[in-house]
Amino acid sequence: MLTHTISKISSLFTGSQNQTQNIEMDTNTDNNLFSFMPLSLQEYDVNLQSGFLPSEEIPRRLSDNYYSPWEDLLADIVHHQLSGQFRERILELPILSTDRLVGLREYQRACVVLSFLAHAYVWGHHQPALELLPKNLAIPWCQVSEHVGISPILTNATVVLWNWRFLNNNNSIDLNNICTHSTFTGSPDESWFYLVSVAIEARGGQSLRNIGSMINASTNNDINGVSNGLIGLSQNIKEMTHLLNRMYEKNDPFMFYWKIRRYLAGWENMKDAGLENGVIYQDAKVVDSFGVQDPVMNMYKKYSGGSAAQSSVIQIMDIALGIKHYPTDEGLSEDFSSQANSTNNSKNGSSVSLNSDLSHVSEFDRPEGNPYLIRMRDYMPRSHRQFLIDLAKFAKIREYVLLNTRDVSRPNKSEFSESIDLVDDALEFKTSTIQHSLQDQINLIKSYNKCVSMLKTFRDAHIKIVTVYVVEQARNPPKSSPTLNSLKNNQEKTQQRPDTPQTNNSHEKTVPNSSFVVETVVPEIQNNKPQTQSRESTQEKAPNYASGLAQAVDDDKVVLGTGGTDAIAFLKLIRDETVATRICT
Repeated sequence: MLTHTISKISSLFTGSQNQTQNIEMDTNTDNNLFSFMPLSLQEYDVNLQSGFLPSEEIPRRLSDNYYSPWEDLLADIVHHQLSGQFRERILELPILSTDRLVGLREYQRACVVLSFLAHAYVWGHHQPALELLPKNLAIPWCQVSEHVGISPILTNATVVLWNWRFLNNNNSIDLNNICTHSTFTGSPDESWFYLVSVAIEARGGQSLRNIGSMINASTNNDINGVSNGLIGLSQNIKEMTHLLNRMYEKNDPFMFYWKIRRYLAGWENMKDAGLENGVIYQDAKVVDSFGVQDPVMNMYKKYSGGSAAQSSVIQIMDIALGIKHYPTDEGLSEDFSSQANSTNNSKNGSSVSLNSDLSHVSEFDRPEGNPYLIRMRDYMPRSHRQFLIDLAKFAKIREYVLLNTRDVSRPNKSEFSESIDLVDDALEFKTSTIQHSLQDQINLIKSYNKCVSMLKTFRDAHIKIVTVYVVEQARNPPKSSPTLNSLKNNQEKTQQRPDTPQTNNSHEKTVPNSSFVVETVVPEIQNNKPQTQSRESTQEKAPNYASGLAQAVDDDKVVLGTGGTDAIAFLKLIRDETVATRICT
């Protein structure tokens, strides 16, 4: 089965464009560093130059002019939204086959294009959200998502990993040399938000080198090699934190919260944003990230939106350092918690298969952990998710540190510190009971704790950014602004429209007078067509449907992240669990 899987995954790369000789020459060296893994780095679509970013640029446009209707509409997405005609242009699109896409990179590009078009259609521009995604988007989007192994929703992969290009040809992934392919708003703030994440992801290459070196050193009982790898990883995390703090330079918090963020939301736990039931992918075969097809078409589906937790380079730090995040509902909605628990209960066992045709949900390893973090792996590309699962079987760095520092360490509940206070002048008078010197043991603990400290600092910086860009904006909205006035006027027009059709039967189809009236799609399907009811005919109404997540939130209510969680409570929990991983002496 493994041989067949490798063959299938390798075929994904057939036709990938612009493979460079340097990358090919480095393949053997890279694979030697990770020779303990079941598959090669290329088969995981991972490299030691840029980590989980592609080893070459994603195409700027799909090569076949057959896909021009998609590409042309995305190129003018801002103009069509401003004109108020974007949704009409979407409905005019033909249903295009995905059979003419060539290689993995084109499938990834198609995923980016369709994700932007779909989210712009569902959330609208100062318009109420729509619960029915038309089949000319739904069908191809589900197909390309299945091919790359992610759910049909906007993810970190579609707005970050596959949504950038070089400005110059020096192949340096720095913030002064990269730009975005696509944005929803055309604003530099939105581009900067994605590009800072790209720059952070690019540090994943060197991080993987250090992680691979540590694992090999621990296997060979090379204590100094493990210490050096931890020191290098600490520096990588420090650089990532510096890049994260550059978010403030060119991304205005008001712009992000009130104009950009709404497009990044998914359709899970979005009742107050106008998507209580989720979204129906019209006439599409919806296949989840594990290759399991929903047996019933035209039913509501709920997926989380884009989240930093979907970044493999962030989760790999926890794996490398042995940081445990325990099952808890902290920060999760009741809707999400029930789904996460159900998912964890149903996905036991293990498999190294990356093939969507062979992979079944029950075959995948579901390690115990925070349900949100574990489930966010479902939104990573299939190959990246499998890389994390496989790496976790070999990354035993924390265990190595504990076993090889027994002379100088002991459990301690005191405040976390990188420093080590030796008891009874241990360095001078104690004799090592294991083969490593006391000094080497102390250096190893210091290196490990410094790495944990750096990761804690990174998570502190992330909490601060969420506080500034999300919580403070939601709690303290400006009294007046063009954006808020537009949202308010749109809401009032929607509520006061006199010609809205009425019905008392939720299963009767109504024909709205405007294509921008939000339609609530009921689960019952008649004649293979979703039946609709105008939201204006209902009595209960969320106050700001036209604004999506861009809403003022009272102090006694939770400010939701785009993934549908209480972002601050969740991030603080993860930060605190990181600190608890310390090793004290």
